[in-house]
Amino acid sequence: TDFAKSNDNCANTTVAAGDTCTIKVTFVPQTEGAKNATLSIPSNDPDTATATVTLTGNGIAAVVLVPDISVTPTSHDFGDVEVGDSLSVTVTIENTGDDNLELGQLNLADTDFAKSNDNCANTTVAAGDTCTIKVTFAPQTEGAKNATLSIPSNDPDTATATVTLTGNGVANDVVTPTPAPAPCQLYAVNDQGLNNSQFFTISLDGAFSTSKLGPLYKGCDIEAFAICPKNNKIYAASGDNVANNPDSVCSDHQGNGRKGHLYRVDGKTGELVSIGDTGFNEIEDLAFSADCKTLWAWAKGDGLITIDTTTGKGTLDTPAPKMPIEGLAYNNDNTVLYGAAQTDLWKYDPVAKTLKLACTNLPGETEALEMMPDGNLLLGTHRDKTLSLHLFNPNTCQVIIGADIPTSQFDDVEGIAWPIKACTK
Repeated sequence: TDFAKSNDNCANTTVAAGDTCTIKVTFVPQTEGAKNATLSIPSNDPDTATATVTLTGNGIAAVVLVPDISVTPTSHDFGDVEVGDSLSVTVTIENTGDDNLELGQLNLADTDFAKSNDNCANTTVAAGDTCTIKVTFAPQTEGAKNATLSIPSNDPDTATATVTLTGNGVANDVVTPTPAPAPCQLYAVNDQGLNNSQFFTISLDGAFSTSKLGPLYKGCDIEAFAICPKNNKIYAASGDNVANNPDSVCSDHQGNGRKGHLYRVDGKTGELVSIGDTGFNEIEDLAFSADCKTLWAWAKGDGLITIDTTTGKGTLDTPAPKMPIEGLAYNNDNTVLYGAAQTDLWKYDPVAKTLKLACTNLPGETEALEMMPDGNLLLGTHRDKTLSLHLFNPNTCQVIIGADIPTSQFDDVEGIAWPIKACTK
């Protein structure tokens, strides 16, 4: 049973002088160990009535390729975290086997723990490769908290791997100031260097005089800016180049830089007041709906999200991980959300959830957008040598000549915001 013949061109045939015939012999061991057999070939040869072929072989255990999941860490204790603050950890999933690891939908159902930057869910991890997911602990109330991150896969030994998460919410004894709303002037944030942020204002009296608002926030990497149209409250959010500094408002109580964090901004002093972690690594821009009920944001590497202005927590609305949107603005009819990517202008329909290219000729790498009352877009570009904000008609895809607003010494505007209610009294 371990040896078999096939393709037999010799049995019961006549082989002429000088001719040949062939037969195929296959060794397929059914069990482990040494095997042997003899192929007998009878003929009318007067000297060799039966020729033989001695066959030997050794059956060994079959090599079965299987995936093997390895998760680091398998448990994590966030320790004491103040209510309203947050801490994050990166979970790494590695395939230490020799076949593809198929991951399912990762599950973490809890209000105090959230996952983001999920590169693992519903993906295939090749042998020796890894993927990562960010888990954030943001306690909503005081007390001990726990949750479990479940990771289903095709690992034959571990169908569902888990990560045990624990933490303790503690009271925040710091009295949070109430930031003043914005008066009628144009607000903006300028990027100075890699991650230093300076708020400034521009008067709307025709003189367009600029003034710094508050201190230079070193290492805060504020990239997103928006004002609620109903109450003039100013909001800002950070990117991913936030410096670790225990003395900075942009770091948590352990000194870790708050990446992808939502803030309120005082309209008169420029003071930054922490709201909470969005759960996303880098926020490019913010935009309110006209009714102020939805704060939209673009999370780099993830897509379009909405943010809870009370807790700061973000929720993915439309995945678009490869779209390099940097500026956002809602139109005055509350029907179109505009997004700027380099020199392209995109239109997003929040009802149909469709993203379409509108224009391809923005005047430079556009990082800031704001919708003006006349329906034109005010935009800021990266390292703008003209030291100006530009007005752009999204319907005709044309820059409006002669309508630039000077920005004085500020040449890298990351966000623009206009307080509609304050300016329409």
